[in-house]
Amino acid sequence: MAECQGCLCFQCVTTSEIGIIERCGRYERLAPPGLRCVCWPLETVAGRISRRIQQLDVACETKTSDNVFLNVIISVQYKVKEEYVYEAFRAQ
Repeated sequence: MAECQGCLCFQCVTTSEIGIIERCGRYERLAPPGLRCVCWPLETVAGRISRRIQQLDVACETKTSDNVFLNVIISVQYKVKEEYVYEAFRAQ
């Protein structure tokens, strides 16, 4: 971690999240849960990604082999792996 010459600011990352810290708008590091020291104004907590299992419900219409149309709701449960937290943040 680089030495901070500015003001220090404390940020709290909850236990169900991982924070993304950027320095001058560029990715610097991940912030695990807990109280984190951020060198403001150079560093900011740019965002947070949930560590919980999340669910995405998608409604779609499908056709069966006997030409009957059905409306179905598909539920996908997912959890972001820790090594892909930054990619998930950028994809939002």
